[in-house]
Amino acid sequence: MTPTVTIRPFDGSDADYEAAAAVGNAIYPERLTSPNELRSRDHHSDPAKYFLGRWLAYDAAGAVVGSAVARHLSWAFDPDRYFFWAGVKPDRRGQGVGRALYSQVTGALQERGAAELWTATEETFTDALAFLARRGFEEKAREWESRLAVPAFDPAPYTPLLQRLAGEGITFTTLADLQQHASNWLQVIYDLDTLLIADIPMPYPFTHPSLEEYAHEVVNDPGFLPEGYFLARDGDQCVGLSFLERRELRPDSLEHGFTGVRREYRGRGIATALKLKTIEYAHTHGYREIVTGNSTLNAPMLAINQKLGFVRQPAKVEFVKRLA
Repeated sequence: MTPTVTIRPFDGSDADYEAAAAVGNAIYPERLTSPNELRSRDHHSDPAKYFLGRWLAYDAAGAVVGSAVARHLSWAFDPDRYFFWAGVKPDRRGQGVGRALYSQVTGALQERGAAELWTATEETFTDALAFLARRGFEEKAREWESRLAVPAFDPAPYTPLLQRLAGEGITFTTLADLQQHASNWLQVIYDLDTLLIADIPMPYPFTHPSLEEYAHEVVNDPGFLPEGYFLARDGDQCVGLSFLERRELRPDSLEHGFTGVRREYRGRGIATALKLKTIEYAHTHGYREIVTGNSTLNAPMLAINQKLGFVRQPAKVEFVKRLA
């Protein structure tokens, strides 16, 4: 028999964020996320424009056994397109919790007139893959997570590349340095970042967030690391970027946020050099590992990561369901 499951919306309390983080961390123990990080992500966007909903699932004894979130994304915004995730603690699966959460979330989104539902799960989570397939979700894309063991990395083979770029007038600096010398530093990285992100292969159209939204989602993130945010320059022009992010519950690892180079500067090794700068930062500051994610559609960046020694992990599978 299926135990009684109670679903309720978030009340925004610390206890709710702690409960939601505990569910996610039980499912993904290698990607621990703090309650503070969840709260920060929720408060990034304009609530008048972007929908956000969170729910918790309780068993008959009052224990939290699952959680769900549904939202708009500023960089893939369509008022009728929603991204959602629902998860159940591993020891409580097969008891109807996932079905109850899914029903709650999709019901709320259909009431809002949702036309597309997007979600993702790991390719190793066979039960979740089957769950989504039974409900009419179709695979649209895959993303590989890759990991680099920082202490084992040997930068010596890349010395000629860095020397060549220096001879060509390409220099490298950090956002921390830019912040000290340029009052318009936020506009500089916003213009470059949004220009480069638009070239990343995505299964849905890219939409430019506003400068304010960008500041909330990037600069105000608890993991923002200006000293680990590298810029490639040709004279006064910024031509590429690559940045790292911290995670509160993973003090020995860093996440790679994004690497990109202006179109007219591609093919010269600048992206590789930027990645080398991030690896050097991680090594200098005693980090054990760098974690990054790449769409399987982004062959050039996958090739760079493989060349540098990043080890590919099982893929995350993205799904879409179009509603009548």
